[in-house]
Amino acid sequence: MIKKNTRRLLLLLISVALSSAAYSDVMGMTDIRYQLHQDDQANLEADIRILAEAGSSSAQVMLADVLAENSNVESLKEASYWYQQSYQKGRGVIRSITSLARLSDQYDWLTDLNQQFYSNLNESFFFEKNAQTVIAGLEIFVTYPELFSETRIDQLISLHDGVCIEDCQGKLYKAVSLAFFESMDAAEPFFVDASKDSTRAIRIYFDSLPEEGKFTRFSQFANQLKKDIDSVDTASKLSIANRLRSLSEEFNQEVIFWLDQAIDGGYQEAYSVRAEYMLSFPLNFSYPETQKIIQQVSATEPQKGQLLEASLYIVREWKKLQPDKAYGILAKLDSEGVLEATIGLGDLYSMGGLDQVDQPQAIKTYLRAAERGSPVGYQKIANIYRGGRGIVNDKSKAFGYSKLASYLGNDASDVFLESLTKEMQLEELNAGEEAYQKYLSLYVLREGASL
Repeated sequence: MIKKNTRRLLLLLISVALSSAAYSDVMGMTDIRYQLHQDDQANLEADIRILAEAGSSSAQVMLADVLAENSNVESLKEASYWYQQSYQKGRGVIRSITSLARLSDQYDWLTDLNQQFYSNLNESFFFEKNAQTVIAGLEIFVTYPELFSETRIDQLISLHDGVCIEDCQGKLYKAVSLAFFESMDAAEPFFVDASKDSTRAIRIYFDSLPEEGKFTRFSQFANQLKKDIDSVDTASKLSIANRLRSLSEEFNQEVIFWLDQAIDGGYQEAYSVRAEYMLSFPLNFSYPETQKIIQQVSATEPQKGQLLEASLYIVREWKKLQPDKAYGILAKLDSEGVLEATIGLGDLYSMGGLDQVDQPQAIKTYLRAAERGSPVGYQKIANIYRGGRGIVNDKSKAFGYSKLASYLGNDASDVFLESLTKEMQLEELNAGEEAYQKYLSLYVLREGASL
């Protein structure tokens, strides 16, 4: 067993792993942690950072992998930097440009941030070189389709299908190609097929749909998958539930159907999502059945269970309010840096759970969460300005904050914006766009770099 605080030994072990030709391109963070023999005192990120800053391309891509696991903007921007560094203009790790493309595809702002890098890369890179570079080209295409011609993508897909043995994404690449070069109608059968075992395919299909009619179109898509539900894996079932959930502010029984399918398949995460959904629609569920689901969550995810328990204590409809208990749980978790707890405290202030409605304190708390990397914080502020009690409503401010939340990756903001826009006059919409640009500029200034 490795003794604690043996920094030099940690660096030696990591150096050996990174210098091995056999492991340099395939060994991931899980393998490194295993090599360190579960030394829970090791600051793995700090140790790998030393090697990354010393110029090891393999250490750089591993550091990027660690940072990419976080959803906060600062970590994601740094991950982008290290992926680019590890590529080293073609002399380093090719996988880094594949990983960066996949990461960039998940956030609009990250797509914008890395667009010039990939535009420059595409001008000189020979993607047909080998299987690894073919995949790199196709992954870049998924995120930046405008950089490729249809002929070239057809060639890359053909090469990929001819050599791929496992984890093949040919159906997804074909779906994206058809959606970009032809139509979504032509692409949909390929998206359906790919989505059976790919949450990524579901996300890309969902994000590709126009906002107008999105609920109907995606519901129909989910129904097509339902016809062959035994072929849909549990992760995809949960992904469908989450997308349906984000599309409507009203209760949707189909969300429960897909969550229960995921639960029946043994997917533990689906329990917490179901509990959250039940808490959002207390008139459709009872206190005891919701409490039972929360207890199941607590058995495997204690921290998540505490957050759900705090939410349970502030649902008015069940007439079992215990706001002091909720505050105690949330304040403790907030002091430990749990973002969801910070959001929960904001909810308490906004609803007047502790005394009177305190929207200024709620906004301050939500901003604290947003500044630590949670776009939900911005959306919560938007909710307040749209219709919160105890504050002058301002639809333009609501629009600005919600659009910033959407830009930073909060899917639920899109439904909010669609609904809010229908309530706004042209003058308010123009003011809303100005507010968005103002909030985005402040955000960029605080982050210290352009998005």
